[in-house]
Formats: sequence, C-alpha cells, structure tokens
Amino acid sequence: ALLCDEVMVVTGVLGLITTGWQQWLWSIVTHVIMFPVFPYIYKGFKEAASDVKTSTLATTMWIIFGLNLALWTTFAITWDLA
Repeated sequence: ALLCDEVMVVTGVLGLITTGWQQWLWSIVTHVIMFPVFPYIYKGFKEAASDVKTSTLATTMWIIFGLNLALWTTFAITWDLA
C-alpha cells in the first residue's frame, strides 16, 4: 500500500508537469493505482473498530473511515483540477 501511495504521488506530479497524451496517461495511472490502497485502509479501520469497547467509538471509527475515503477521492479530483 505504501508503494502504491508513492507511485500515486509521483505519477500525479508527472501528470501535472506534462501535456497532451502524456498528461492523460499519468492521470489515469495515478487514479488506477489509488484503488489497491482502499482495501488496506478498510482493513486498518475494521481492525481498529473491532478493538474498541463501545458501539459509539466503533461508529466514530466508521465515520472517520468514510471521511478518509472522501479525502482520498478529493485528493484525486484535486489533481485533475490542478
């Protein structure tokens, strides 16, 4: 997951500094490489939510998980708009 994250950032930068078809290529690569990271994020939050003692804290963990996914998606959209 860490390697995918690094590749996502590097290819995102390449998408920003190139033009034409290369910009599209790097943009697609950076978006596709983001998807293998999601299962690791889910696994981490699932384990953390199962370790908490109260349902309120577990619910909070799942809300944080949803916000985290929203931020990751927003990150990708921000690269597109830059």
